Amino acid sequence: MPLHADDLVSTQAGGLRRHLTETAPAHAGRSSVSAWEQENALQGATGGHRDYQNAGERLFSSKIRVRKYVKYYEKQVLNYDMDRIMGIGVFAASCASASLLGPGKCQLKCDVLIVVVLSLASMSMLLLGGIELADLDLQKINDLVRDFHTLATFLLGFYVTTCLSRWWAIRNDCIGALWGSIDDLSLLVGSYFGRDTDADRQVREQVLRWGVLSHELVYKQARADANLADLVEIGLLTDHEQALLEQLSSKPQVIWAWMCSYFAHLAYGERQDGGSRLPYPVTTLPQLHEICRKARGAIGQAFAYTDTQVPFRYVHFLSLLIWVHNFFQAVNSALVMAHAVKNRDTLSFVIEFIFLFWYPLVYLGLLHLGAGMLNPLRCKQDIDFPHGAWKHFMIQENHSFFVGSTQPHGPPYGRPPVWRPDASEGQLP
Repeated sequence: MPLHADDLVSTQAGGLRRHLTETAPAHAGRSSVSAWEQENALQGATGGHRDYQNAGERLFSSKIRVRKYVKYYEKQVLNYDMDRIMGIGVFAASCASASLLGPGKCQLKCDVLIVVVLSLASMSMLLLGGIELADLDLQKINDLVRDFHTLATFLLGFYVTTCLSRWWAIRNDCIGALWGSIDDLSLLVGSYFGRDTDADRQVREQVLRWGVLSHELVYKQARADANLADLVEIGLLTDHEQALLEQLSSKPQVIWAWMCSYFAHLAYGERQDGGSRLPYPVTTLPQLHEICRKARGAIGQAFAYTDTQVPFRYVHFLSLLIWVHNFFQAVNSALVMAHAVKNRDTLSFVIEFIFLFWYPLVYLGLLHLGAGMLNPLRCKQDIDFPHGAWKHFMIQENHSFFVGSTQPHGPPYGRPPVWRPDASEGQLP
């Protein structure tokens, strides 16, 4: 049965109603697989622009693009074709914008170029000056470089592991916990306020709107973006709420303070103001407050990770070690290549030049790789979280909870129960 716009109640800003209408279920007789589900199932490939998708899904699909086996939503990576990337396609994927070696990665390329140019300049000076070291001295320098290889590899392994662990914790324990809390609230609110009335719909949409708003504010705080006008424009924030938030810090956590207060109002507020409607508030209110506390804690934990960097001494000493290794590698390669030029040994020159290019690229690349994972909430880089895609599915997912379990389309067993303060058990209207 198709869902019409008239089935949805408008919020104060009206924007969430538009979001919900655009992401309504597909028409009967057509595929019920959403654009989000399809794009996640087709990793590294796109399902195309299907003519039977609703407006919201067409908009979502229009922001999907695939380049070099990597799928992007807007400019962030959504997923990728692992089979192609592990095969010969790895070389094509190196040119992808999300790759460490892709276009726009100027800092890494400049750092490697510095080492290569330094080594070639040193080789030229050795050749022009006629300087040549004894084999024993060459062997000592080569042994020193090998020792640096071992030490740098060992320490970089711990560094990248630490950065990856923090990245996954932000995704799973922070954003994942926040998303899960929003889902849980939708489940409970849908069961408590499941009637096809303006009052019940207003509660459901208020809770969902604030939940999605807190998710969006996380990314704004992470990149110090004080502009809230775009959130007002899309209907996640009202003008009055904007005026309240603009002067406050920790804006995404403030939303959960609003949520706790709103549930308390639903439990014990004045009836003429829409309060005292929460069923069995003695037991349900603490349950709802606990979910709000968990969501606020997830946001706080996310910023504990992003605001507390990996210790300075650790990163500085590791970076210093890598650069000292690079300089020793440059000197060692200069000596070897100069010796090869004098002896017209082209093969030795080429092999040593590969070493000169490859080792600094690997070690500096791992440094940049780890640093890029430390704050994926800023949404500035292509490897940051695709929060726009997550927002789309978050709204769609929670809206599906409401449509499937509330009137006029659900629940499947019949009419939802109605709590009456003067009755000991739920009654049907």
